[in-house]
This record gives sequence, C-alpha cells and structure tokens, in this order.
Amino acid sequence: MDVQRASLAGLPEIKETDGELVVIEGLQIAGRHCAATGKPISFERDARLCPVCGQVYLKDQVPKKCVTCDNELGPKALE
Repeated sequence: MDVQRASLAGLPEIKETDGELVVIEGLQIAGRHCAATGKPISFERDARLCPVCGQVYLKDQVPKKCVTCDNELGPKALE
C-alpha cells in the first residue's frame, strides 16, 4: 500500500491480537463448467485457471485470452 508519511501518524498502532487467522480450503473445481466451452469439469487435474480472476477452463480448451478479464492465458493458465 502506498501511504504518505503524514497519513500514517493518524493510524492506530498494530497489536499482536489484531487480525484473525483463517484456514482456507482448497479450490473445488470438479463440477464447475469450462468458461470457453460450457462443458463440465470432471477431475481437478483437467482444469486450468486464469491467474488473475480464477476463471476455470478445461485444460485442452484454454483460450489465448480469458473470457472474463481479458488477461493473456495460454501457458500462463494455472494447474
């Protein structure tokens, strides 16, 4: 975050008890549909994700650009 020094003086001090630790579950992809084809994804290993917005694609149907955020994909899609 880019904050000017003058603005920092007005912020409260951080304490050890601030915040909350939350365990997140893995992303469930099986059962979702490919954004490019509409076909269901049966196995997690068959899916690829857009690294920017998380849109889901079948591994053999990844477009050059994400249909949601227009990010360049191809080999950048995450397994």
